[in-house]
Amino acid sequence: MSHARIMCFSAVLVAATMLTSATNAYTIGRCTNGAEKAIDQLQIDREKISKVITDTQTSGVETPHVTGYFLWLKSDTCKGSLVLDLREDCSYIDTFTRGDCSLADFRK
Repeated sequence: MSHARIMCFSAVLVAATMLTSATNAYTIGRCTNGAEKAIDQLQIDREKISKVITDTQTSGVETPHVTGYFLWLKSDTCKGSLVLDLREDCSYIDTFTRGDCSLADFRK
């Protein structure tokens, strides 16, 4: 993994942090390691990620608690998203796609 690719992905995460709420900004920073591991495992090209959106998953009505996170990866190579499903501790669970994107659109 090249230093340039790590810096590129980090820059995307920083930009996403500036575009999200304080809670989601915390999630991005907190889950960077989990996202990095999942991206490496899935052989995703970081240069193809143009935007990252986070979504916190919660359970419970009166006293909701965090159960996990979705990281929605956007790319200029497709219209849609590649979504990383992460546990509360930010470890990787699964991946799914939305719109016209496929995992192949994000791979090296």
